[in-house]
Amino acid sequence: RKATMAMADDEAADRRRALLSLDARRSALLAESEAIVSELTADPGGGAAPMGIDTPLVDGDGYPRSDVDVYRARHLRRRFKEIQTDVKAAERELASGLEGLGPGGGGGIANP
Repeated sequence: RKATMAMADDEAADRRRALLSLDARRSALLAESEAIVSELTADPGGGAAPMGIDTPLVDGDGYPRSDVDVYRARHLRRRFKEIQTDVKAAERELASGLEGLGPGGGGGIANP
């Protein structure tokens, strides 16, 4: 009986560590996302418009905007979308993992 309880405690501790690790990853992704948004929306000065998250990277004639680094803007926008997808996946995993840790679900994550 003691061995079964010890195994259950080990499993709960492993789940707790996995959830905390997943939350740390989600937090790091959110911080990276905030840095990207800050760069994309920063005022470049000189009356130019910021790169923006979804503003056109071409001028009215269809040519690439000369006031922004189009390659950098595309790279940042792509990474921003990847992060959004990864954060949603991490939040789904956290939610499903937390469901199993509620009352009667094998322990809690309080006091990690």
